[in-house]
Amino acid sequence: MELKRLIKAISSSQAEDGGEKSALQFLSTIVSVVGLNVLSRHACLKNLGGKDEQIANLNQEELFELADKLYRRARELGPASVSEVMAPPHPINSKQLNAFRQFFNATKDFSLFERETAIGHAYQLCSQMRRKEALKQVQSSNKEVASEALIAFTQLYTPDWVVDFLVENTLDLKSAKHREFSVIDPACGGGNFLLPAFDALLAKLKSHGLSETAAAQSLAEGALSAVDIDPQGIWISSFGLTVRCLRLESPLSLKFKGVQLLQDVGGAENIFGSLDRSYESLSAHPLSRRYSAVLTNPPYIGRKLLSRELKQLLREHYPMESHDISVAFTRRCLELLQPGGKLGLITQSSILYLPSSKDFRNFLLENYALPLAIEAGTGVFPLQSGEKIDSVIMVIAKEKSEKETLFVNLRKQKDKESQLAQTMNNPHSSPFAFQRCIQSFRRFPNSQFNYSCPEAAMTLMEKLPPLVEFAEVRQGLATTDNGRFVKFNWEVEQDEINKIWFPYVKGAGSKRWFSPVVHVVKWENNGQEIKDAVNQAYPYLKGKVHWVVKNEKYYFKEGLSFSFVNNANFAVRLLPAGCIFDVAASALFPTKIDRYALLAYLNSSFAGKMAHLINPTINFQVGDVKRLPIIPFTESESEKLAQMARECTEATVQLTNEADSKHHAAIIKETESRIDLFVLNALKERSILSQKELSEIEDWISSPSSNSARELSQSRS
Repeated sequence: MELKRLIKAISSSQAEDGGEKSALQFLSTIVSVVGLNVLSRHACLKNLGGKDEQIANLNQEELFELADKLYRRARELGPASVSEVMAPPHPINSKQLNAFRQFFNATKDFSLFERETAIGHAYQLCSQMRRKEALKQVQSSNKEVASEALIAFTQLYTPDWVVDFLVENTLDLKSAKHREFSVIDPACGGGNFLLPAFDALLAKLKSHGLSETAAAQSLAEGALSAVDIDPQGIWISSFGLTVRCLRLESPLSLKFKGVQLLQDVGGAENIFGSLDRSYESLSAHPLSRRYSAVLTNPPYIGRKLLSRELKQLLREHYPMESHDISVAFTRRCLELLQPGGKLGLITQSSILYLPSSKDFRNFLLENYALPLAIEAGTGVFPLQSGEKIDSVIMVIAKEKSEKETLFVNLRKQKDKESQLAQTMNNPHSSPFAFQRCIQSFRRFPNSQFNYSCPEAAMTLMEKLPPLVEFAEVRQGLATTDNGRFVKFNWEVEQDEINKIWFPYVKGAGSKRWFSPVVHVVKWENNGQEIKDAVNQAYPYLKGKVHWVVKNEKYYFKEGLSFSFVNNANFAVRLLPAGCIFDVAASALFPTKIDRYALLAYLNSSFAGKMAHLINPTINFQVGDVKRLPIIPFTESESEKLAQMARECTEATVQLTNEADSKHHAAIIKETESRIDLFVLNALKERSILSQKELSEIEDWISSPSSNSARELSQSRS
């Protein structure tokens, strides 16, 4: 907050000065003074020629002089490829000096500003406007994205607590000799991982007998590397290392050979970055080496937002991971590891669950170990509060291991940092911690890493019959043009209903038991006009309209309906006779079970959990529902279930009519609880599971969804 206030004050005072002040001069001024503040907090301004260690005591000429000295030192020591990237700081006026002094005083007790990572934080804050513009370009229909926009869009400041956790748990420093230490961040941005890694490696090298000077020189020679396609990010990273080396007991002027801007061999624009394996052939290039640790926050951008060029590159070079650049990046990071090395990263939670990442998970299971996985959910990145960035923090080891993985679920926790610290102190007694052997996930649908789900659930998947043996599951009509063919029933002449316009059941989201039919579809002459539109829209079908106008023989039959897209629990409701059903409201037609009994079972918590086990997204496909395990109920059990379903349906109808909502809501809640208990008891009576396994299933059903896949499916990935 204080840094935002400072940036706003400096920016506005520059505008008041008159004249065009470049964004680079503005950025240079901010980061230089933030760097000076770090030196001041450690009483190291003298190492830059400062006359007073208290930065708040400097006048505007003295502050500018030191800022300019620091800038020129960083420019001299940084990579030649970015020497012209940053303009020198602008002279500081009186209003800016006051703003800086207010910032120094307001943050004097904040530990954040004792660390060089504050420089990267300032860089991202200064780049927020650039990121907003990049978002527009990335979301544009033409899908032509320049590298500058790609950099800005994927630039996210990793919070210090995440960085510190990954540095501590990834750098395997306890037994290694100092010559084996090597770390790279292949998407370093402003150096948020680079600088803490410097501190950790420096301390460890010193503990192995090296002097601080020798240890720092070893890191500068290539033991510490960082690359990026962002020239400003590389400049900022190098700048942070310059400041850090001024804090050494004997200040050093070091060029870090492993900190490099990624360019194509011909010096052209590079949008593929570290994913480009051609760097492997360049002698002494950071990406041609293998490391004991990789630390990173890979770029997040889902397939729908990828440019055509990036899509093509991913298909060509990362066919298994082409759906998501962050998954491809994770694969590339694993390639940079030495045997026994570790990757620590924060990436999208979808990598654990979504079917599109199945091949990557199988690759991981076959070749690597996963010591730690912290499902952090949304809210990790404080500057992106308006976006759904759903995160997992992982440590992956390049080794085969029989050890269990520690999973921690922080998805619902507001203070994730504190809860993680508490959990790691005593994971065996924490309700947020789960110890699992990841090889057991091979049994799960799409090898999803559903750590909160007991293996007993897979036993039930294997031993109970699938729903398709008890009901037909059918996809509905796609009109190709709902604006033309679908109306609300009050928008058409009432005497045309069931002649020209027919009742039409569309998706109703998370509504259960009953939903009123409020739409009609133009189905005159058995939908000939729609079929003609399909032929026109899809000429390659060569008249096979049933590929779009699906399952016509099931139209107007009574059954059950579920939503194709549903961001809550699996929800099923009655499909009345006399209706056509939409592609977003696929239907079930019971064959060997009472319709109401099936309705009750499918709306039970057990069935909902099993549905999300099969497909942990917001999209319930027909094929997924066909695989849903079902308990073969006796006739007596079916009658009892059917009666409870009728009670819920009637109460829902009354709720829809706004009649005594509290009373009917209470009836639904109480009856749904009875259904849940009834289904569990029926499961127990089948003697499929042991008592221990049944207890695990009960605990799983009663717990909130741990992976909250509805959220991660709606994230940016």
